[in-house]
Amino acid sequence: MQLICNKIKNGFGLVELLVVIFIISLSLVYIFGIVSQLTKASGNAHFSYQANLINESNFEIIRALRDSSWTTNIAPLISGATYYTNTQGGVVSLTQIDPGLIYQNFQSSIVVGMVYRDGSDNIASSGTLDTDMKKFTSATSWTFRGQNKSAQAVYYLGNIIGN
Repeated sequence: MQLICNKIKNGFGLVELLVVIFIISLSLVYIFGIVSQLTKASGNAHFSYQANLINESNFEIIRALRDSSWTTNIAPLISGATYYTNTQGGVVSLTQIDPGLIYQNFQSSIVVGMVYRDGSDNIASSGTLDTDMKKFTSATSWTFRGQNKSAQAVYYLGNIIGN
């Protein structure tokens, strides 16, 4: 009888071993879930950052076109129309031909809008048309893990150079 009691006290039983394995398994599942969520959030933040850079780049292109010639490059743009940036032979322009994906993941477009002023000369949704000011909405979209995402930026650009 004493021999049986000593074996129970001295050994590490199968039940204890299974409990330890179960606890470790649950801990690993929990840790892998957290890592997966962090990876997903990190990847989406990276794409969002890139999309915002593309929107900024679109605005820089529009500003360069304005500086080159408002009359030739900006004034003729149709309100409500969708434009895309185009670079050929080192010359940048806006076109209505969709280039498809850019940088392998993104779709980017620019919508031109008219600007109106109220009686106090503030920008308003209606009022007097300001022919020396245009509204540009740059939208960049991408797909991340099967979900459609987008970033948008709105810019107002004026004919400050008078060209």
